[in-house]
Amino acid sequence: MTLDAFANEIFERHKTVKFQRSDLAEANIQRCTYTSDKTNLSSMSSVDLENKFMELIERNRDRDVAELLNQCKECKKLLTYATVKKLFRHYSMHGRPEKVAVIQEYCLTIDPVAYRRNGEFQHYLAKAEELIQDSVLNRSEASLVIFKKYVLEFSDEWSDHYPLVCFWHICWASNWFSDQMLGDELLETSDVLLGIVCE
Repeated sequence: MTLDAFANEIFERHKTVKFQRSDLAEANIQRCTYTSDKTNLSSMSSVDLENKFMELIERNRDRDVAELLNQCKECKKLLTYATVKKLFRHYSMHGRPEKVAVIQEYCLTIDPVAYRRNGEFQHYLAKAEELIQDSVLNRSEASLVIFKKYVLEFSDEWSDHYPLVCFWHICWASNWFSDQMLGDELLETSDVLLGIVCE
């Protein structure tokens, strides 16, 4: 092998490695600029993100809120404390502990100091659970049907069974026969719940 061939081979290897690294950097940039509705996260300011979240909440696009929050987490996009607080408040006041858990996970990943300083934002989760309990104890049949639908849906889609177990326990411990029957119905229809209760 001549010196020129040796030098050319080193140059080609270096060029290939450099090209692969730039491809990786480009892939990371693309990942942080793509969302289902073509939102460019890297160019959005904190105010733009807050407005986007509020727009999605107003349109009842909870799944899109969770997706956008997960993309912010992946891209290490820091939301303002005010935005995070609005999201927590909205979902805790609407009795959505599964969405509160998604926001908690974002906070733990992006700003663990604020996460610990705010007690892991457990008070928002407690508020969501309190709303579930109030709905059962206040005998709102329509609320019970809606909560049953949501906890079963959340259990199936996200494999997080905590809201289902909370709802079942509140129904089971209720003094009302109809609530206890709803608890029995949940046990009969959800194999996951039955497995958890039997443990």
